[in-house]
Amino acid sequence: MQSNELGLRSAPIAAKSDNATRVIVLGASSTFGAYARTNSETFPSILQRYNSELILDVINAGIPGNDINNQYKLYEQLLTGLSEDVLILYSGLSNDISRLCRTKTAKKNYSLPQLQAPKWLLTVDLLLKNSTSLRYIPYKYAPLPDLTPYLQQYEAQVQQILILAQHRGVKQILLAENLRSFRPEQPLDLQQELANSALYYTPCLSVAQFSQVFNSYNKVLSGISTNYTNVHYVSLSKDVPGGRRYFVDSVHFSAEGEHAMAKTLAHKLSQLEQLQP
Repeated sequence: MQSNELGLRSAPIAAKSDNATRVIVLGASSTFGAYARTNSETFPSILQRYNSELILDVINAGIPGNDINNQYKLYEQLLTGLSEDVLILYSGLSNDISRLCRTKTAKKNYSLPQLQAPKWLLTVDLLLKNSTSLRYIPYKYAPLPDLTPYLQQYEAQVQQILILAQHRGVKQILLAENLRSFRPEQPLDLQQELANSALYYTPCLSVAQFSQVFNSYNKVLSGISTNYTNVHYVSLSKDVPGGRRYFVDSVHFSAEGEHAMAKTLAHKLSQLEQLQP
């Protein structure tokens, strides 16, 4: 992994070329490329190299752990003066949805001992996340929390990003559908297996509830896009199917998933008249 002068997993940012379309991809760990072995294997980097009539200059602004509020702060405070033509938001959602399960009185309960180590030690966190099934406790039904205040907050923060982008003169904005590897059409046991890492962060939700929440957040993005002429909701589910082929865990892409993301976004950009050479 290599970072540039802004601390991003992207190439050094040179002066913008007159014949290039500069793209910022804003998001969290899925945008960053949590399981991509090199920078060139992340979907923002693949997008830049994708064969099309457009010459793209793509900046990967994905930061693991960033929720939508921190994505706005990153865009507002660090990503300034870049003269981007396109903003792609793939917010990822995991860090926003996990707050549904945060309560002051909640106590962690594991059927096997939990490893203890500082939170910054990534190896331990990965061991815990990827061994969720070993500590699995059968889900006891609980009603879904009222999503209204969470969805309203998410919508307000996305709107902040859009307003700032419009103020900067960004030509086109893509709100990308947030994806997960487990889908309702899959057998329930497969959904449970694929959802393990997601449920590590949201133990108060069942697999079905997690999917319901995910869909609710995506509907917010779709609804927002109807209020702007240059904001487009990009549906990705058909082009990036669920399962192990396209995902490493619940939400992070495999190598094939990274390529599928880049291909779909490149196709959408090629359709936008304002970006045609």
